[in-house]
Amino acid sequence: MLEIIKVFLVEIVTILTALVTIFTLIANLTKNVKLKKAAENLNKVSKVVSEFVVAAEGITNFAGSDKKEWVLTKVNQYAIENKIPFNKDLVSNLIEEVVAASKQVNAREKDNYKNNGSVDVIQ
Repeated sequence: MLEIIKVFLVEIVTILTALVTIFTLIANLTKNVKLKKAAENLNKVSKVVSEFVVAAEGITNFAGSDKKEWVLTKVNQYAIENKIPFNKDLVSNLIEEVVAASKQVNAREKDNYKNNGSVDVIQ
């Protein structure tokens, strides 16, 4: 009788260990799927932000802050249409990064001279 109880206990412990392992794997898989989806959404939003910032630069009768609000609105509409969670702070930071990169790429020589006190010469 004691032997039968020991066998059942070993089997119960084995089954419980297997169940915990399976639940842990499922939890990790779910987490990875969510992270992958979040990364894909961030990539989509980043691309759209760049496109809208370029479009906003073509608007001549808006101030910089108005252009930024326009881009935020357009990205928010895109997020709603594509069922992507919208994070205003994140999108605002992305806009600032795109604008800063654009300014750096499109800087004229006289702007470099004003900022650095010297002109960068490319040879």
